[in-house]
Amino acid sequence: MAATAIAVAATAASCAGSDSGDSAFGYVVDGAVPTYNANTLAGSSSAARQAFARTLGGFSLAGPQGNVVADHDFGEASVVPGDRLVVDYQINPAATYSDGQPVVCDDLVLAWAAGSGTFTKADDSAAGGRSPLFDSATVPGMADIESIDCAAGAKAAEVTFRPGRAVTDWRALFGATTVLPAHVVSAGAGGLDIVGAVQDRDEAALAAVAEFWNTGFTLSPGTADPAVFVSSGPYRLDSVGEDGSVQLTANEKWWGDAPRTGQITIWPRDAELGQLIADGRVQVLDIREGSGAVDGLEIASAESNGIEQLTLSTRGALEPAAARRALALCVPREKWAPPSDSRLALPDTLAYPFVSGAAAGRYQHSDAEAAGAELANAGLAGLTVRIGYASPDPQRAGVVADIASSCADAGITVIDESAPGLDPAALRDGRIDALLGGAGGVQSAGGALSDDTRTTVLRGDASSNVGGFHNPRFDEIADQLSVTTRVADTLNLTREAEDIAWDGLPSLPLYTQTRTVAFAEGLHSGLPSASSFGAGWNMDRWIILR
Repeated sequence: MAATAIAVAATAASCAGSDSGDSAFGYVVDGAVPTYNANTLAGSSSAARQAFARTLGGFSLAGPQGNVVADHDFGEASVVPGDRLVVDYQINPAATYSDGQPVVCDDLVLAWAAGSGTFTKADDSAAGGRSPLFDSATVPGMADIESIDCAAGAKAAEVTFRPGRAVTDWRALFGATTVLPAHVVSAGAGGLDIVGAVQDRDEAALAAVAEFWNTGFTLSPGTADPAVFVSSGPYRLDSVGEDGSVQLTANEKWWGDAPRTGQITIWPRDAELGQLIADGRVQVLDIREGSGAVDGLEIASAESNGIEQLTLSTRGALEPAAARRALALCVPREKWAPPSDSRLALPDTLAYPFVSGAAAGRYQHSDAEAAGAELANAGLAGLTVRIGYASPDPQRAGVVADIASSCADAGITVIDESAPGLDPAALRDGRIDALLGGAGGVQSAGGALSDDTRTTVLRGDASSNVGGFHNPRFDEIADQLSVTTRVADTLNLTREAEDIAWDGLPSLPLYTQTRTVAFAEGLHSGLPSASSFGAGWNMDRWIILR
């Protein structure tokens, strides 16, 4: 279930009793905000979506229950009748970025090029393989797009999906924070025509586009360059503080209803939270329980739809399946509540009892003797496992300490390799052996990933599959689930995929994340969200009335 919000004693900087837009709020999010681009692997792992849900618009956003809500301010999307899925996108004629440039279909083409995994380059491996140009997190549905009919600079696009790939979650594509300004990326890449480069499959041009897309939106302390960090939402990015805070201000070019609050300062949860609260500078708080000190506030905790888990590498020390089984056998899963026996089904859904049954009692309790025997039978003389997560994080530090203590008797040495700013790439690049976080190692717990995403992050060729797991049948199931509409088929496929995951152990689910959500006394329109946008999904509607 979604987190429950309660009122707390906090004072807005200006408590206007009307929609004046004069007030200024403080909002604490569940992690760092290192980039304006929430679509990179690092960005998707961070709190960027919590921060910029109303800064970079799209055809949809996720509502309070994680449901897809159409954003008619941005434009309209409708299915074109026919024998395969074709979606017509009409961008609002008034849609304009904060620098005065229009929002156009080039922006959708860029989002597809980055998120589809279609465009690759030769890598440096001895095998002579290829790797994605764009360092993008996996976006289910993007790879199923065959083409986008877009005349550069136009306000309309027709998106055609591959035959047989009528993805059920198409409404979530091109949503908030997904659509970045193609004109900014083009300028950063030397003025390249992005639509032409995509249509011509021009690898050299796309390499320059990807280079800027990957790195050009990194946030650094100081005033955010208004020519780069442009906005298509009610707020625009104004500045970044030395403490990692982000300041948003009302976007003068916004064509919809003006935001009720003129300024919002967003702090990461590792800021001086206690002092901020004591100073009355926090009006909205949405963090994972135990991830930061919140003394002085009357808070409540509730389950979210995030599943805390260990994402395990299938390379290095944990490449042998026996090594992953041995680690799983000594992890004290019984210590944490509420427990989860599924990576793919959420605990508050009707599917959970059936899907989680695939666990079949495996790894329910720590058993150091069995773990040691697993290593011995495989001819492994001990095991060292480096577990990483973004620090500081008292809760995750405690989890790793518990695992280290429990596994020591099995001859398994567990090392806490946490670091500030650590993201899933650390596991992909072999700097750690296991990553503690949400699905795919996501460090911010803004909410649950979609059903498709939770499965797709373990697909063999998925960019978010940072542990390197590969099972052909699992991949087939992931493909089928994206287009399956019958509930019975979805249940059976998900149960089969879960069984494969318990056998191969690409990850080990631990417990359902709990969240701490609070709003200032008198704050109206504050609603928690089960999505990755968290409480910030409708921040432009926040106002304090007394």
